[in-house]
Amino acid sequence: MYVERPPTLQEVISDDLNIEVWSVKMKTTLTEKGLWDVVANRVPPDPSKIPELAATIQAEELCNWRELVREDLKALQILQSSLPDSVFRKTLSAASAKDLWDMLNQVPDHVAECFVGGFTGHWNIWLISSINSNHMTPHERFFTSLDRSKRAKVKFTSGDKTIMAEGIGDVTFITKEGNQTIKNVLYVPGIEGNALSVSQMEKSGFGVAFDEKRCTIWNKKSGKCFGKTMWENRGYCLRWNVVIEGNEQATIRRLEKQFEELKRNEKESTDSYIDRIMEIVGELRVLKVEKPEYEICKKVFASLLESYDEIQSMMEEIMNVHKMTAASLCQYFFLNGYDFDSVNEEVFLGLLKNLRLKSKSKKWCDLCYKMTSRGYSFTEGRGGECIIRDRTKDEFGETLWMWEEKGLALRLKVIEGNLTS
Repeated sequence: MYVERPPTLQEVISDDLNIEVWSVKMKTTLTEKGLWDVVANRVPPDPSKIPELAATIQAEELCNWRELVREDLKALQILQSSLPDSVFRKTLSAASAKDLWDMLNQVPDHVAECFVGGFTGHWNIWLISSINSNHMTPHERFFTSLDRSKRAKVKFTSGDKTIMAEGIGDVTFITKEGNQTIKNVLYVPGIEGNALSVSQMEKSGFGVAFDEKRCTIWNKKSGKCFGKTMWENRGYCLRWNVVIEGNEQATIRRLEKQFEELKRNEKESTDSYIDRIMEIVGELRVLKVEKPEYEICKKVFASLLESYDEIQSMMEEIMNVHKMTAASLCQYFFLNGYDFDSVNEEVFLGLLKNLRLKSKSKKWCDLCYKMTSRGYSFTEGRGGECIIRDRTKDEFGETLWMWEEKGLALRLKVIEGNLTS
């Protein structure tokens, strides 16, 4: 279900009129002429037409009311004369200066789902919403064009919150069928996720169909489908990368600085902190900048250990941190009975000490984890080589020292398969 609403005046007036600039200028002009009060407060009803007042009204009071009527007419003329013809024609029904002022400064209402607590909110995920009356996003950088003079109220279906949209514009997505521009997207800084409105997409020439397993979106003119839907706990979503225009190098520098300065908040969960890290990493990947997994792990280490700088050298002695991935770090904690949010400095230091006692001659690394989890074992030979055994305890491979890589390697012969047969 979605809420239908008629187009507001603000949606059909000429682009020649910037409401915010016009309002400031007109308020100043009317104040200087002593006419602003009648616009702000409206002319009261004719007291001579009100039975309760007609019998006792004084001549002076009636004169004052007539003066307010003259001021209102003068203010209305000033306001209408300042409008371009395209807008003036839309305001002919205004009976007073107050009516015209409110007409031009009204903001449309939109309905939105409440994302808080029920939506992943990842920067490139868009909820396909049958409830939202308009597309919306909290990310200003997504817009290829943005008109900040157009405002709107966004009311959540929960009924406990109303926030203001701070502009409307176009967002361009990267799809399998090429770039696709979605117009009239609201910029709403106060929401925690992106949303595509089903009703708005249908009005814009797209088809949207739901069934039990998927949501399909296609261009009605070309018939081409785009985007791969997935199921989130609030409904169907699309994972779309956005074309971010402007100075690409400046954007990269900004994201690099954000990554460098990112710190975990005092009461923030580790999962939430990692999500913020990966959001920046994801944006850099869109710009073809890859962040080494080690740098991601370092951000996590620093959030878990206040003394990270002091024990960094010890960690590098017992863990092959430069080849570690965020996934292997998570798996390491899991193997030891912890999830990220239960790991604190005391727990992590204890794990590092145990690792140091168990393995003074070799480093824990992602490869070791993957192979030991499949039944392989690693031991040190008499000559310092690394001996690898499979589940049956049989040795295999010939170890050698790689001077440039400063590590042991295996020389293995591979049986080539014939994929064409």
